[in-house]
Amino acid sequence: MKLRVGIPIAFDAEAWSLIGTRPWRHFDGRAVCTIALPCGIEIVALRSGVGLEKGLEGARWLVREGVHALASVGVASGLRRDLGTGDLIVGSRVIEEENKEESKSWESSPACSKTAYEALLGEGIPAIEGPIVSVKSPVSTPKEKAELYRRSHALVSDMESSSIARTAAEADLPLLAMRVVIDPPQRKVEPDLSSCLDQHGRICLPVLWRNLCRRPSLFPDLLVMTRDLAIALHALRRAWGAMLSSKLLTF
Repeated sequence: MKLRVGIPIAFDAEAWSLIGTRPWRHFDGRAVCTIALPCGIEIVALRSGVGLEKGLEGARWLVREGVHALASVGVASGLRRDLGTGDLIVGSRVIEEENKEESKSWESSPACSKTAYEALLGEGIPAIEGPIVSVKSPVSTPKEKAELYRRSHALVSDMESSSIARTAAEADLPLLAMRVVIDPPQRKVEPDLSSCLDQHGRICLPVLWRNLCRRPSLFPDLLVMTRDLAIALHALRRAWGAMLSSKLLTF
């Protein structure tokens, strides 16, 4: 029997980096892509959408479909000051910040994290092990990122990993979390640019055009954001490809 690993994917750009040009099929109203690996692992990727609720819904659907493990893979905001765009984080623990005073956390599967880390190093890809924190809304400014780091001591933040970790714990399944830094701690992400993305991370061109016309000063920020995205997606694609081709990866 093949080991089936479910991956809810938030952004379309992440899906392209992880899955490439493989065809997606529509099943039960969802976009799904299945990849059989030579090592006996079957990847079941699902376009879940952005955010905690979408991540939870997607992860639970994958569990109902019979996956044997869950993985959270994609981009994230850097929180620790020494991190830069393209840096790779293998999550040792996933935290969900409910508010500034309360949080919950789940441990990643030690075997998953260890073999993923070794697979990356074996391909000459540096990675850092550490906590990942999930939040309800993006942290956009250097001040917000610094405050979140002080509260959580997490290396990066996203909006889906804790939902996937929660589901893995509920179903008693192994968990792998791997994220690539897109915006470093010192970078401000303009709300007028991030608001141009829909629930699947697709750019809404009319909204982008309207915001640029209203604030032409956003154009340099758009160029920086585009560059950061390209760097992060390249790093994500390279790391994920190395893991899939490695014989070390286990769940």
